[in-house]
Amino acid sequence: MKVVKYIAFVLLGVAVVIFVGGIILAFARLTNGFKEDIKTFYIEYGDELITAKESKVSINRDSENRFNVKYALGFAVNDNADKTYTVEIIPNQTYKDLIYTVDGEEYQFGNIKDFSDVFEYKRAEEYFILRTSETVNLISVLSAKYPGRIVEVSDDFAKVNNYYYTLRVSSHSKKTVYNINFNFNAEINIDKDGVVF
Repeated sequence: MKVVKYIAFVLLGVAVVIFVGGIILAFARLTNGFKEDIKTFYIEYGDELITAKESKVSINRDSENRFNVKYALGFAVNDNADKTYTVEIIPNQTYKDLIYTVDGEEYQFGNIKDFSDVFEYKRAEEYFILRTSETVNLISVLSAKYPGRIVEVSDDFAKVNNYYYTLRVSSHSKKTVYNINFNFNAEINIDKDGVVF
């Protein structure tokens, strides 16, 4: 009888340790490794949990890239209006001084306010999908922004697959904002006219 009580006590102790460990791991994920306040609003992209204010991801070309938008305490929210979010696609401000030309006139990359009209994306209640073409690159994006006009970018920028774009995802209250800088994961080669070869 004493042995049974001892085994039950040990099993209970192990269960408590596992439970507490699970809570600690959950808090670690929702606080970006205990570096920030707990996040009740977060993004999932593939296997990646996005809880940092600034992050980087590589978008798959010619496919649907799904970003799940979650509220950690969503079960406690009764009103669906409280679970809303906004998505913007803007230039990554790291490259705000990038100069490009449109019909020979110089422009600064950072002065573009919005790329949402250039990228194909679909927004649903609990996720959004960003879709790109197989040949998407800096020149094709800028050319879509200025249809029918000649867009040129220096070779230094055009041939590099940098994180030129930012997905800005905001919670319903705008108190939590994630800037997800992105590039395209498959390498392609382009010449100065934006032609793939």
